[in-house]
Amino acid sequence: MKTYPKIFSLVALLVIVGMLLAACTSGKQQPTPTPTQTTETGWYWKPSGFIDYALSGMPDFDQKQDNWFIGAAAPQWTYCGPVAMANSLWWFDSKMEPSPVAPPTINDNYKLVETYAVVGAAAWDDHDNKNVMPFVNDLAMRMDTDGQETGDGHTGTYIEDMASAINQYLVDKGLDDKYYVHVVKSPSFDWIAGEVQRCQDVVLLLGFWQLQSAATHPSEEWVRVGGHYVTCAGVNTNPKQLGVSDPYRDNAEAGGAGVVPVAHAYPHNSSVHNDAKYVSHDIFNISVSNSPGGLWKFDGYADDIDIANFVGQNWAADLMNYEGSYNANLPVQVEIDYAIAVSPVEPTPTPSPTPTQTAVKTPTPTVTPPPVTPTPTTTTPGQSPTGTTTPTSTATATPRPTPTKTPTPCSGGPVVTGIHSVHKANPAGGGFTVEMHCIPAYFPNGTNIYDLHFWSGSTYLGSEYFETPLVPCTTYKFTLPTPASGVPECITICLTDQNHNTWGSTASWLVGSTVQDITQWFGNPGMGPGLWPMGGFWAVEIYTDPTFFDTVGTPTNIYDLHFYTEEYCDPIELGVEYFSPEPLHSGEWHDSTLNVPSSSPSPDYVFIEVTDAAGTVWAVAFGWPMVD
Repeated sequence: MKTYPKIFSLVALLVIVGMLLAACTSGKQQPTPTPTQTTETGWYWKPSGFIDYALSGMPDFDQKQDNWFIGAAAPQWTYCGPVAMANSLWWFDSKMEPSPVAPPTINDNYKLVETYAVVGAAAWDDHDNKNVMPFVNDLAMRMDTDGQETGDGHTGTYIEDMASAINQYLVDKGLDDKYYVHVVKSPSFDWIAGEVQRCQDVVLLLGFWQLQSAATHPSEEWVRVGGHYVTCAGVNTNPKQLGVSDPYRDNAEAGGAGVVPVAHAYPHNSSVHNDAKYVSHDIFNISVSNSPGGLWKFDGYADDIDIANFVGQNWAADLMNYEGSYNANLPVQVEIDYAIAVSPVEPTPTPSPTPTQTAVKTPTPTVTPPPVTPTPTTTTPGQSPTGTTTPTSTATATPRPTPTKTPTPCSGGPVVTGIHSVHKANPAGGGFTVEMHCIPAYFPNGTNIYDLHFWSGSTYLGSEYFETPLVPCTTYKFTLPTPASGVPECITICLTDQNHNTWGSTASWLVGSTVQDITQWFGNPGMGPGLWPMGGFWAVEIYTDPTFFDTVGTPTNIYDLHFYTEEYCDPIELGVEYFSPEPLHSGEWHDSTLNVPSSSPSPDYVFIEVTDAAGTVWAVAFGWPMVD
């Protein structure tokens, strides 16, 4: 098993089917079906008409070519990961080309996709048909598909390797300040729809799950037998449907539901779709799932596909815990296990900086005042303060409103650990934005959080309602109106169960518009900094994850750490740690002692402000007790 570090214009055209071309890769002739066209309202398709070169919207490259398989007797086609991502990057490159000219004329003024023609040989355009295979081969090597770089023998592509590879690809192209990559486990349908509709590119990792029993576990258990990547090409929110570019099959061309914008004969050989105007955008109904793989599933996806081709392929590290053998006699349920989105960085206005006191290293640390609005920094979104690319694993999700009674202020209940939340002024959005994230280490079986009621003291700010509970590993973003008194320094978030009963609360602190929440990169993977009893006091144990802070040993721009806790927005100062004049380096563990004896109860959690050499807060993090 691999180890990892401590961390998709509405197109509805009637098509006609031409004469049969060459047979499919299998060599078998099949009748020519008429693709099923979609006439439902509510569809949004990725924009098309880019003459250089995505005439039909999202490309639909084929993975069954160029020896992209393993095994000889019964080959498994394994390149769906790099092919699905190639669709996405090609579409963005076409959209962003400033002076479009159709291939084969050589014209490349945007460097997200470049020509792979050999120097000294005949040249070709970056969007020439001939560029598809070397482009995919490059991505596959970067993603360690089939273990070709590490030699570890795995099959297909790990989601973690894909994210890391695309981050590095963007750096290599000099575009890491223009795009960022985020990975979401078990994404909600609303999140996928939102990302696609706002022109982000979304690749889905589908999991093939079976409910099995065996001698080792006689009661039925869900096992994951393999996976497959597809690219989102369109979405319909009523009913819930997704249109996808599937690297393995062309279901719309074969007579299934979907759209074929430009008519072309079927069946055809696997190179036809290397001309990006030829696509098969396959449509599937999406419904609620009951397996551990995801919240939503593709209905009927497994009815007419060779599941055996994907057995043992395409994993995430946490999914390996569910690995099982494929049973051809049992039904297969196809889940949306993960999503990986490539998104353009949205520019934000640079606010005027607020003067800040420069912290000075002293023998007896001086505690800062209670948390205030940190000074905005110039850290580029998608980068760490040292200028390195930041692979992010969270994204926004949109709740589904449900009518409920008018809430009342929180009436007690514990401060709930395992949640970190901050809010930022958002004048363009007409209010301020709250970002909230649930940590899987504290909610291993999912949360019991259904309704969220936001309060600033006794002032009610608004509510959000969910039909299903909040999901760990997802960043939820909510926009709230700004009270007459201004954006609150701290707000209380009341948490309710499915029956709308308040059972706990957490708090959200106001931070600057460019301040980053680096909890997941600042401690144990998926958990954040940990609190431990040490030397007669509680201490915060921090690890500067090099996944965020560049390579091991590089300076991190961490000079001071200021620690707080809170009880319903009443801040309690816990201490400060100074590292200047030298910053912490990446890949280091560090223990910071708090002003709390180990004989006292541990704080519910700590809020950590991270400053640079000038004492400016550029990041925040949250930590929790790691012992009972």
